[in-house]
Amino acid sequence: MGSHYVVIVNNHEDAREVLLKKGKTFAGRPRTVTTDILTRDGKDIAFADYSPTWKFHRKLVHSALCMFGEGTFAIEQIISREAFSLCQTLTTFQTSPLDMGPELARAVTNVVCSLCFNTRYSRGDEEFQTMLRYSKGIVDTVAKDSLVDIFPWLQVWTSQKVELLPCVLQISNGEGHK
Repeated sequence: MGSHYVVIVNNHEDAREVLLKKGKTFAGRPRTVTTDILTRDGKDIAFADYSPTWKFHRKLVHSALCMFGEGTFAIEQIISREAFSLCQTLTTFQTSPLDMGPELARAVTNVVCSLCFNTRYSRGDEEFQTMLRYSKGIVDTVAKDSLVDIFPWLQVWTSQKVELLPCVLQISNGEGHK
């Protein structure tokens, strides 16, 4: 696709082989203009390519989570607390429609925040809502299939980098920033 080789897996047998038997072979991520802007040239875990640096970062994060969580008992208690919170929310809204996306995101975020920072977000927390908007903006920016990501040489004729940043920054208060 453009300057990137793409492998499409279209059945579950091949997907199983790719993910379970040849995971390291297919573990890489392509570098794109969009993700380079958002991650300061791939300096993260989610969009970074599979490499010794990525493995080191993953190991560091995993060790930190284990250390802060003080073992599986603490993690089990935290997960149980968040599951109970989800059940309470479902009980409260059982006769009304409810978008479970933000609720599940809050539960997962609370598990990680409890392990790392000994804190959690309650339903409707403004800081959490802001974080969700930032997260959605990043996902929307990466998912918009920019032509400059498929054909990086188009950067020469476009101000794509300049146009992407307001898209991400706009999320903070619903207005564009300069």
